[in-house]
Amino acid sequence: MKDRMVTIAGFLLIVIISFSIALAGWWCGSAQFVEHSSDYSIYEVSENPPQDTYFYPLANYTLVHNGNMIEMFVKLGVEEFEPGIAFVTTETGISHIDSYARLEIHEFPTTVVEFEAVQDNGLQIILAEGTGAIKSGDAVIVGNEDASGEFVVRGDVTATIDGSEVIFDVPAGASVIYRSDISQDRTIGSAVAGGRVAAEMFLGDDGGWVVEDVVSFDNVQMSAVAASEELVDTQVSGTVSTGKTVVLHISDSYLDYDSEEDIAVELDDKKVKKGNGMTETLWETGDVPMYYALKTSSGFDIVVYIPQDQLSDNVITIRSAEQDIGPDGLVTLMAAIGIVGVAVLALVKRD
Repeated sequence: MKDRMVTIAGFLLIVIISFSIALAGWWCGSAQFVEHSSDYSIYEVSENPPQDTYFYPLANYTLVHNGNMIEMFVKLGVEEFEPGIAFVTTETGISHIDSYARLEIHEFPTTVVEFEAVQDNGLQIILAEGTGAIKSGDAVIVGNEDASGEFVVRGDVTATIDGSEVIFDVPAGASVIYRSDISQDRTIGSAVAGGRVAAEMFLGDDGGWVVEDVVSFDNVQMSAVAASEELVDTQVSGTVSTGKTVVLHISDSYLDYDSEEDIAVELDDKKVKKGNGMTETLWETGDVPMYYALKTSSGFDIVVYIPQDQLSDNVITIRSAEQDIGPDGLVTLMAAIGIVGVAVLALVKRD
């Protein structure tokens, strides 16, 4: 009888061990992460992520800048998440949508992670070593020696910082958007964190096809209507409570001009006045539309300020400055014609 009990106990022990090994293998396999990389970022995702208090579908989010890899956060946790739904790859990144939330990673120069709650949810960010976080109004600024970033919110989102951990309470319909900033002065990033940017757009090329990606920080949408080496038309629609700017990153596949002095900007077929600088234009609050453009190594960065009473359904046109003389240019041209006329008349009188 004793030997029989020992045999049964041994059998049960073997079963338990085998089951544990199988379970461990299933868990490890289900939590397998797949690496994604682009010119701007490297990160890992899992459609069946490990779970503690949160599910962790995104890990080791790293910026790529000038050949350097800058890790910004180690893990992104989602409180309510539906495992088993695959991330969908797009031309500009990947996305996961389930009954609890939408998680989208944008692989464009500002390296954006966008989280929107379908139902009340929570978001946890565990920052990389050496990266800190502070609150700035409704935004959370994170940074280290090499780069910085900002978490901006849409809706009634509450943020809590606990050391290297940032937690967001995200009600249904609200969102949290992370945007990296590799520039030292954080010109655009500061304006985004300050609520001055309604939307940001990347316009590129993929084998002759227009590739666009838009991140909306407010109730504003953007889409490319036309793009060529000479002209870019962009539709802007939506409503905001105050005048705001939109930012366009246009790759060198389009607008084949040597400098920002070669381009002109129009809003609904009316010429837009050039601002005094990038920062000044980003923080503009007046009643007159403004723009500012910078020629970059990869194309153009263009900021367009649209006053509140005009931001509803607009078309931004960017084209050659030579195509439109404008009132100032017309005066100059008439003056030049007058000078030529005087010179010709002088020659006639001399003869």
